[in-house]
Amino acid sequence: MIIKKVCFTLFFTIVLSSSFLAQNVIDSACIHTKIYSLASTEMQGREAGTLGGDIAKNYILDFLKSVKADKNTYLQKVPLVQIYNGKCYFFNKKDTLKENIDFYIAQKKTAKLLPLELKNNKIILLEFSSNWKNNLNKFKGKWIQFSFSDKRDKRIEELIQQKEYFIQNGILGLIISIPIETQSTFFSESKKTYLSQDLSYENFPVILINNNRFEQFLKRNKKISFTHKNTQFVNGFNIYTIFPGIKSTGNKTVLSAHYDHLGSNQRGVYYGADDNASGTAALMCIAHQIKKLENTAQQNEEDIVIAWWTAEEKGLLGSSYFTQNPPFDIQKINAVINVDMIGRYDTNYNPPNNYIYVIGSNFISNQLHLINEEVNNNGEKLILDYIYNLYDHPEDLFQRSDQYNFHLQGIPSIFFFSGFHSDYHTIYDTPDKIDAKKASKIASHIYNLTLNLSKTKNQIVR
Repeated sequence: MIIKKVCFTLFFTIVLSSSFLAQNVIDSACIHTKIYSLASTEMQGREAGTLGGDIAKNYILDFLKSVKADKNTYLQKVPLVQIYNGKCYFFNKKDTLKENIDFYIAQKKTAKLLPLELKNNKIILLEFSSNWKNNLNKFKGKWIQFSFSDKRDKRIEELIQQKEYFIQNGILGLIISIPIETQSTFFSESKKTYLSQDLSYENFPVILINNNRFEQFLKRNKKISFTHKNTQFVNGFNIYTIFPGIKSTGNKTVLSAHYDHLGSNQRGVYYGADDNASGTAALMCIAHQIKKLENTAQQNEEDIVIAWWTAEEKGLLGSSYFTQNPPFDIQKINAVINVDMIGRYDTNYNPPNNYIYVIGSNFISNQLHLINEEVNNNGEKLILDYIYNLYDHPEDLFQRSDQYNFHLQGIPSIFFFSGFHSDYHTIYDTPDKIDAKKASKIASHIYNLTLNLSKTKNQIVR
């Protein structure tokens, strides 16, 4: 019954043009060259909000200009905030207590402490009792400390909830000393990045601190200073270019990939050749081919948007910002095609092998799934593997790349991915390991799919 229903639906919903189903239209040399540039030492790992990220952004923009595809190209600034771990200190002269070793900051995830300098301030130790609030205004300009013998004491959370009361009375900060051990492994990352619009900021530190260390520290220092310099505001940039359709009704097919990666550290440069210089390069080469169709019989009927997202590695932040601040009516998007890591092989396939994992094509509309199948059957004839095509798959792959933010808006989305390998998120994801011919066949299929989804009669019914 299911097979018959599929065949019937195909007959009535999919309109393909054989002239669109060109094979190997995306040149492997184009992809090869661009991956080597994007994954070069010069790009410094393409981390969002860094010089390397800006160099990668300008590389994409310069390419679009060189192929005259820059007329309808736009930048969308994505305000980011980077929160560094371990950059806060209590100190006096050469005596120091360090964040994540002696104490940690108890601010909520959505309330981040702004850079703060407090020098030579006294600490007032109060007993927690029913009248602890009495005369609190006498201690304006000082720190208040409470000490507890049990770190699970419910009164600790009660104090933290009274933060606004402390601020109203001019208290500089709240210290809660409890019997905690070293917190040196409390954070696994040196910094985390968030969208600025998703956070609130404050200048009132709430500190949980090791009571023994703090007691000894206060014996040595009658006054203390506190520094908090762990917040940095930076900008990432989404890039998108629009190819207007010759019969445009305002509907848009979006083809996307993230161009950022992990940057560099003491281990070296995280080149990110597969993740995601491969997807970024594929979209650049596809953009060039679509540009060539202008003023020909093969030109797209509806609009095509090709987008390169920033800060995907930080938590899909670039595409999240785009969907929250869309430059056009987001509900006019027909479908989203997202490309992430298409240049390598995983352990399920041995090279050479023209496979691709397809994820999400039927999550909102089965029509997108059917169009993708038919385009492939009449074009590149890739092995379309649906092993990860489960919304609740243990790997959560659909939720881990940028199409997910559009899916949350009810927009049909399809994700192309070649699988994980041992070099994933290491400094060894280098361009010499990329199979550009494989990537070019996948890119050619995506090119055909994009053009067919841009046909007026192939607008997805949700």
